[in-house]
Amino acid sequence: MVAIWKITLSAAVIALNVFATYKVIRSEELERFQIAAQIAIVWLFPLLGASVILIFHRSANEKVGANPKGRAETGIDNYTVGGGD
Repeated sequence: MVAIWKITLSAAVIALNVFATYKVIRSEELERFQIAAQIAIVWLFPLLGASVILIFHRSANEKVGANPKGRAETGIDNYTVGGGD
C-alpha cells in the first residue's frame, strides 16, 4: 500500500514542474531552442530542475526591472512637472 505522503509529494513535484513549464513557455525573451532545453531540464531533474529554472526566471525579471503586473516601466512619475500657475 502506497503511503499518502508519497502521493502528496508526487503531486507537489508534478505541480511545481507544470508551473515551471508554464513560466518557461510564457517567457517572451527565450528562443525556441532555449524553451525546449529549459523544459527538458525541468522534467529530467524534477525538483532541482524546476527550482533552478524558476529562480533563473525570477532573477532575470528583476534584472530587467520587469513589473509584476506586466506593465512597461516608463521612468516617469505621476506628479506634476513644471511651473504651476
